[in-house]
Amino acid sequence: MLFQFISLITLIASNYLAPTQNAHLPLQVNPVIMENPADNETKEPIGQEVLAAQTLKGPIRNPRMLGVKLTARSAIVLDKESGKVLFAKNIHQKLPQASLTKIMTAITVLDNAPQPDDSITVGKGPAYVQPLGAHMRLVAGEKISVYNLLRGLLMSSANDAAVALGEYIAGSEEKFVDLMNQKAHALGLNDSHFKNTHGIDTEGHYSSAYDLAEITRYALNKKIFREIIHTPNISFTTNIRTRFLKNSNKLLRNSYLNIIGGKTGFTDNAGYCLIEVASDKKGHEIITVVMNSQNEWQESKGLIDWTFRAYQWK
Repeated sequence: MLFQFISLITLIASNYLAPTQNAHLPLQVNPVIMENPADNETKEPIGQEVLAAQTLKGPIRNPRMLGVKLTARSAIVLDKESGKVLFAKNIHQKLPQASLTKIMTAITVLDNAPQPDDSITVGKGPAYVQPLGAHMRLVAGEKISVYNLLRGLLMSSANDAAVALGEYIAGSEEKFVDLMNQKAHALGLNDSHFKNTHGIDTEGHYSSAYDLAEITRYALNKKIFREIIHTPNISFTTNIRTRFLKNSNKLLRNSYLNIIGGKTGFTDNAGYCLIEVASDKKGHEIITVVMNSQNEWQESKGLIDWTFRAYQWK
């Protein structure tokens, strides 16, 4: 009788004290990013490529949701409101950022320009970058507002607009770049250093996915920035010609996602880079950054789709 009683106690204890099945197994993630990552049933782990910050603030990750794998060398998803990192891959790696630079250019202008409607007379400086990439065909003597140059900068990724804005604000592009680096320091960004206003490959010009997400997060507090990145196309007239600008962000025109806006970028050294800002139906906003990606559009869409499936905002 005593033996039976002891056996019964042992059985009950084992049922209560046994660890939950798979309680300490690492999260597994999806090795191939898709437009709808949840539809892929492959479940092999990929280590560092998913990082959900373990904080009480911000959205909460559903532990049953698999993750995503990207070709991008570096990538991040950041919650706009809390600043919580929702996805991370090499987020502090210092890389050439191409025209993603222009968001820092824009906020430096907006923090220093007297009025966006102020008119600028374009000098000879912007002409030097016109053969090197996207531009507005600005000409010396053209009169154009700060606001319209910001449109050219952020919508069409115009390198000559970046130089014109820098010269207007600081007197020279070099002095304006000093302001950009001061702003980076003020924002607490440790992975960035700027050598120009436009992002053309230059030694010592670099940033990280994390810093670029934080720069964008700061910029989103500015109404003018939001207006411009959300504009698909626009036309306006200067004393030289009528100009038509088309936003280089394809996802504004062709996506099932609610895209607020973003910034494109490419150079030979940086590869294809893309920042996107998106919101869910309740208005929760996220910022995605992919750097040196083999398919920046699809990978950004996949990250946005996955994040709104994997996280819950309260």
